[in-house]
Amino acid sequence: MKADSVCDDPSPNEKEESVKRESVKENRSCSGRRNSSDAKSPTKHKGVHKERTYDCLECGESFSSPLKLVYHQRRFCCTECGRVCGSRTSLESHQRIHIGEKPFKCAECKRCFTFKHILNVHMKIHSEEKPYDCTVCGKRFRTKSSLTSHQKMHGGEKPYSCTQCGYAFLRLHQLKIYNRLHSGEKPYSCKQCGKCFAQSPHLKTHLRVHAGEKPYHCTHCGKDFSQSSHPKVHVRIHTGERPYKCSQCGNTFTTFSGLTLHLRAHTGKKPYPCPGCGKCFSQQSEMKGHYKRWHTGKIPIHCFHCVTVIMKVFISSLLIYETIHPDIFCL
Repeated sequence: MKADSVCDDPSPNEKEESVKRESVKENRSCSGRRNSSDAKSPTKHKGVHKERTYDCLECGESFSSPLKLVYHQRRFCCTECGRVCGSRTSLESHQRIHIGEKPFKCAECKRCFTFKHILNVHMKIHSEEKPYDCTVCGKRFRTKSSLTSHQKMHGGEKPYSCTQCGYAFLRLHQLKIYNRLHSGEKPYSCKQCGKCFAQSPHLKTHLRVHAGEKPYHCTHCGKDFSQSSHPKVHVRIHTGERPYKCSQCGNTFTTFSGLTLHLRAHTGKKPYPCPGCGKCFSQQSEMKGHYKRWHTGKIPIHCFHCVTVIMKVFISSLLIYETIHPDIFCL
């Protein structure tokens, strides 16, 4: 019995060997990583946990390995605006904005676009496809983003307001464009005639005048137009529709601008003063025609308003002179 008990107990040497094996296992293991059978691998693995020593000389960003640094340095960056793209294809697509390349052409109106997804949205204009409808009012939209913006109107959400007049908008870019009315800023200019615009879509529409492009047509008479809104107004000539009514006299008009001009006849408002003589007009076109006719020097006559004032002064002076020397005016 004693001999068996002695054999069952491990010897001191065996105990030392087992302790060494356990310590080697502990040295080979790392938190969050399986134990390795290679005695050298723990040393290599611990290098991952060192501080980042691979720095980018351009931007100063640090990386844990040279491969990540190389991948970072091979990023696709636009040399014009500095925008970083995820791939070379994305960079080439982005650079079309700077070079003005428009490879995607509409088969209906021959209009060209920079990106294919914009062409797909544009094609819905010709097909009149509007798959997104508002559940509140039933109005339909071509894109989901347009529907989302429209639905904010029903909730009364207008988070962006003008600091000068308090007018509120749904989106920030709408407020930025509106602020140009107060500042008078017109950053988009026509290279052919020099006319300036507050919005880029207005400039694009204006450029069709120089190019003679008229992609929109009337379905009744075939007349061509340069703007998409013009056929909608023009078709009222054929249908007889006059949706805008004056609340004071009951007259109806085909356009809202026509009603606005008519209301000035009731209010007497003349918001367009002549820069030459100060005479006011109810329409800007009348003021421009007056200024060109009387103040540009092309026609060597004075403004009728100015002549009237001079004549009144002359007649009043003549009457005063008559009272002083009545014998001169006697027959």
